[in-house]
Amino acid sequence: MRSAILSVFLLVACQGGRDLDGPVQLVSEERFAELLRAFPGALIIDVRSPEAHGRGSISRSVNFDFADENFQNKLRQLSSQQVYLLYSDDAKTSKSLVSIMEGLYFREVYILKKEIDNTKIPLTK
Repeated sequence: MRSAILSVFLLVACQGGRDLDGPVQLVSEERFAELLRAFPGALIIDVRSPEAHGRGSISRSVNFDFADENFQNKLRQLSSQQVYLLYSDDAKTSKSLVSIMEGLYFREVYILKKEIDNTKIPLTK
């Protein structure tokens, strides 16, 4: 019993502080900002409309319009091994993204729970 508890402790410690909630997670703005710094090579995907993206977006983000009929096809072309950070302009879209990304078997995806607050995560034009 003691060795089983030690094994679980070591497994959690070796995760480097990663959340163990699964490969696709909804995260707060504070956590999203931390992830932007922690994963400089992550692909940042803005799923808002091209117009919203043009008004301001996170630096290095690409725009995959959630309303585009080819949205899921674009996602299917991505590597499942990459780290992804996604954001939208509302909580409903964010929740929909969780099911889509889980269904496509991505390994590590973080989705901002709600619309970006420009004071916490800077947007560029």
